[in-house]
Amino acid sequence: MLFYHMARNDGLEKLEMDPLYLIQHFRDRMDLLHYRKVDYQLRGQGQVEELKRNVLKLVEEFHRNPEKDADSDIARRTFAVADNHIFLKFHYAPCKVTAATREFIKPPLTEISERLTFNPELTAGYQTHPADLPPKQLYLFRLLEEQLKAEEASLLSVRQMENEVSTILQQRSTELCTPKLKVSIFNVERNELAKEGMKDRQLHTQVARETETDVDFLAPYFAHIGNSEKISYDEALGIRDNCIADFKQLLVDRIN
Repeated sequence: MLFYHMARNDGLEKLEMDPLYLIQHFRDRMDLLHYRKVDYQLRGQGQVEELKRNVLKLVEEFHRNPEKDADSDIARRTFAVADNHIFLKFHYAPCKVTAATREFIKPPLTEISERLTFNPELTAGYQTHPADLPPKQLYLFRLLEEQLKAEEASLLSVRQMENEVSTILQQRSTELCTPKLKVSIFNVERNELAKEGMKDRQLHTQVARETETDVDFLAPYFAHIGNSEKISYDEALGIRDNCIADFKQLLVDRIN
């Protein structure tokens, strides 16, 4: 599915759906996310089709944020949902052939729901500068907390996208089963609104014509010369010319 990204709040431009994966391409997002891929578990025999598919892995990629250091600007993050792992790869720093990485082992769900605690043994990373000091535990704790929230938000976004795709497919199926023809406004034979408008115009024209038949159009011109019983040849030509001139002006006004 292709979307007009400027008309969407999430900036979605392209979507690919498969029984085993879902790929989204984004554009012009505030968080610089441009790619997301979700890997699903293969449905087993006897599994109810209406249930949501189990997510095995979720991968997201981001553009470079020049306001951050390369070693702290995430380029690719992988949520291994089934294995309870989080893998982070940061952007390449200038003149570097390697990029910093960080891996977290997610704590148990009980600790996440109650009170998150940080265990330094559950994380490991690679630094591009060997002489740099290892990151502080407070920084790693906040980074882990941020990634747990991001994983929850991403999974929620994926579920919403699945519902949206399902709604679109159901709507397309309904449209294909019960098609509705669109009639042009210029097709007066099949357009009911055009027929009604035509009838109204014809009725109005007929009433106007009936009204015009009872009107003496030359009466104002005879009144202008005094309604005399006899008129001269020149006066008759003058009445004729004035009447024709006024009629032409009336047509011009109607056209305008």
